[in-house]
Amino acid sequence: MGRWISMDEARQDIAALLDEANTGNGPIVIQCDGRVVGAVLGAKDWQQFDEDTRRRLKEIIDEIRRDNADRDPDEIYAEITQIVEEVRQERYDQQRRQAAGGS
Repeated sequence: MGRWISMDEARQDIAALLDEANTGNGPIVIQCDGRVVGAVLGAKDWQQFDEDTRRRLKEIIDEIRRDNADRDPDEIYAEITQIVEEVRQERYDQQRRQAAGGS
């Protein structure tokens, strides 16, 4: 199922890489310094991934709707707004620490 290549190898011939990915042998995973930095999928693999992702997202949305069917929409909105603000504040604080040289 697919193969792993280096960034240098991926740069050599992108057309050949795309042709290989489209043969249906799975994705080609690209690494740089031992880290995954990308993947090349054939068109059929991408379409399947996209369909699976959309189907799963719809399932999640339907589940959330069922779980919250009896709740007041304004209450849900207020709860979500509070959570979003907490996350924004955490990210802001993290960025400030990083800018100040902390972790």
